[in-house]
Amino acid sequence: MQRLKEFRLAGRALVLALGASACGGDAALSIQIVAPRMAELDPTRDERLTAMTLVGEERERVLADEPFGPGDVTATLPDLPLGFRGPLRLDLLDAGRRVLGLGRATDVHISLDQSAADRVVRFHVRKPLAYVGSAKSISVLDITRSRSEDFALTPVPLSRVTALGTPRNGRSVLVATDAPAELYTVDTQTHEVSRLMELPSPVRRIAVDASDRSALLVHASGTTLLSLEPGRTPIVTTGIITSDPGRGTVAAFARGGDSIFVVGNTGAAYGGTACAALSTFQRRSTKRSSPAIDLPFVVSDIDVHPTTGNPIVASPCRNAVIEIDPETGAELGLVVDMPGVSEVSVVRNNIVALGSRTGASGVQELQAKIWPGDTSVTIPWPKTRFQYRSDDPLTRIIIEISPWRAEIRDLAVGPELDRVVMAVRFDYRATSWCDGATAISWGHLTVSLTTGTVVSYVETKRDTVTRSCEITSGVPPTAEHEPTSVAILFGGS
Repeated sequence: MQRLKEFRLAGRALVLALGASACGGDAALSIQIVAPRMAELDPTRDERLTAMTLVGEERERVLADEPFGPGDVTATLPDLPLGFRGPLRLDLLDAGRRVLGLGRATDVHISLDQSAADRVVRFHVRKPLAYVGSAKSISVLDITRSRSEDFALTPVPLSRVTALGTPRNGRSVLVATDAPAELYTVDTQTHEVSRLMELPSPVRRIAVDASDRSALLVHASGTTLLSLEPGRTPIVTTGIITSDPGRGTVAAFARGGDSIFVVGNTGAAYGGTACAALSTFQRRSTKRSSPAIDLPFVVSDIDVHPTTGNPIVASPCRNAVIEIDPETGAELGLVVDMPGVSEVSVVRNNIVALGSRTGASGVQELQAKIWPGDTSVTIPWPKTRFQYRSDDPLTRIIIEISPWRAEIRDLAVGPELDRVVMAVRFDYRATSWCDGATAISWGHLTVSLTTGTVVSYVETKRDTVTRSCEITSGVPPTAEHEPTSVAILFGGS
C-alpha cells in the first residue's frame, strides 16, 4: 500500500501522489499544485503555512489533514477512498487553521481502471485575496493577515472599474469597466491584465456559474449571458432580459448552472402587487422556462439555496431573505428574518445575510446572520470625530459620532465565513456645538464575523461641510475615488 507521497518542485509546480486503496489493490491519484509566479501571491511560500487538507466539497468531508510547511517537498497522507467522485478542494492552513490558500478541482473520480493520465488532478492554488475596484485602480488585499497594516498588496492598474466577478477555480478575475464599456480578465497567477471584448453598455454586476462555463453580466437595461469555455475567446450568447433602467436587476445561476434566475425590480411601491418580476431561463437556449412571475416586494440581491436549489432573495421592505418557488413564485419560507437586510451570499453551503439597520442606541450598525444555525453578529460602523473650533486655545471639544446613514455598495464574503470586505459610503452629521457640520466618507471596509469587529477601514474619499467644527479622524485621502465593487477569490458575493 502506497504511503509516502513526494512533491517534485518544477518551477512553481508541486506534484503530490496520493494512494487510493481497496482489497483488490491500489490506485494512485496524482495531484499537481500550480502556484502563482509572484511571491506575494503564492500561498505555498507563506511563512505561516503549517498544514494542508484535502476536502470533498459536496459534503465538506475532510479526506486528508497533514502537516506541510513552506519549505517542505514531501508529505505523508492517508489513502483516499476508492470510488470517490465529486469536486475536491485543497486547503493550505496556518497554525490557527486559517486558510492561507486553496484550489479546486471539479468532477474528480478515483478508480482502479483509470489510466495514469486520468488520475492526475491539477489544483491552481491561490490566496483568498480581496479585489476592490474603483475609478482609480483595483486594490488587492491579503485578508488572511491578522494586522490590517499588512493587507495592501500591489494594486492592479486597471481603472474605471464598475463590476468584478471571480470564477470558482480562482484562476482569474473578470473586470467590467466604463468609458468605454469593456470586459477584462486579470490572471491571478501574475496579475497580468488582458482585454476580452467591448460591451454594449456598462455592467453593474457579474455572476459566474459553479462550473465556470458561463458568466452573467448585469446591465442597467438587461442581462447578458457570456460563454466562458476554456481555451476560447468569451462569446456573448444573447441579451436575455430587459428591465426598467436604473431600477436594478439581480441574477444568479441555478445549482448546476443550467438554469438562470433573473429578478428585475419594476419600480412599483413597496408592498404593491408587482414590485419585481422573477424569470427563469435555460442556459443553452436562453429561452424563458415559463412566464415571468410577479413578486410583491422589492429585491436587492439574489443567490441559490444550497440545499434545495431554489432562488433566495434579499428584500429590504420585507426585512428577510426569502426562498422562492421558481415555477409559481410562491414563498417557501423566510430563510433569514433580519431587519435592514440588503445582501445575501452563499459560501460553503452556508447562507450569509447582511445589512445596515438602526440599533437599540439609535445609531446605524452592521448586522449579519448565518444559516443554518442562529449565528447573529452586530458590528458598529466606524465613527468619525469633529473638533469644535475656538479662539480660546484651552477650549477643545471633540465630538465622536456614528453615521446616520450607511450604504453597502458591494461586498464579498471570504471562504471561511469570517472576513467580509465591503465598498461603503457613510454619512455623518453633527448637531450640538458643530452647527450642523456634515461629512461623507467613502472607502472599503473589512470586518470579522468571528470576532464581531471592524478589522480595517480605508477611506478613499471625503466630502465635508465643517462649519464651526473640523474633522480630526484619520488623514484625508489625496487621490480621491469611490470604491464600486468587491470580489474575493473562492468567496461569495
